[in-house]
Amino acid sequence: VLYLDTELTEEIVSSRILAMQTGLTIDEIEMASFLEDNEKRQKLTEAAKTFQGKKFSYANISSKNHREWISIIRRWVIKEVGFNEDGNINDCLVVLDYIKTMNLDDVGGFAEWQYLGQVMTDLHNLCIEYNIPILSFVQLNRDGINNDHQGIIAGSDRIVALCSSFSTIRM
Repeated sequence: VLYLDTELTEEIVSSRILAMQTGLTIDEIEMASFLEDNEKRQKLTEAAKTFQGKKFSYANISSKNHREWISIIRRWVIKEVGFNEDGNINDCLVVLDYIKTMNLDDVGGFAEWQYLGQVMTDLHNLCIEYNIPILSFVQLNRDGINNDHQGIIAGSDRIVALCSSFSTIRM
């Protein structure tokens, strides 16, 4: 798994993963209060052991444009994932958290929705070229507060056009 993150740090993402695996709160992990409870300490120790040895790569891409994201993915696929005996890419997953415009300088003379369309097109082409899946997250617009249709995605038209499956996750 390659986890590309546009906002957080590896430490915060790791804390969230461990919280999900153990049922502990993020605060218990980040503030190390789990150390005061033997059962919680054991849960965290076991979860950390299962996480070790897993092929998980993290990259913060918060200051990079989408062409740099694609270069990171390409290098990771070739160097870390590799090819099987049939010449196909080994099983892998890219998680992109989340598609957005990082810097208005990247947009150039385009409208933001046009730039996001180019991002989606380039990611789609990369998936086809290497036959790899990307699980990507997007931001919702204000309509997302009360609705559950494709129009709630910020920059929706171009993002949805190249999306294989759209789901809204809610509490």
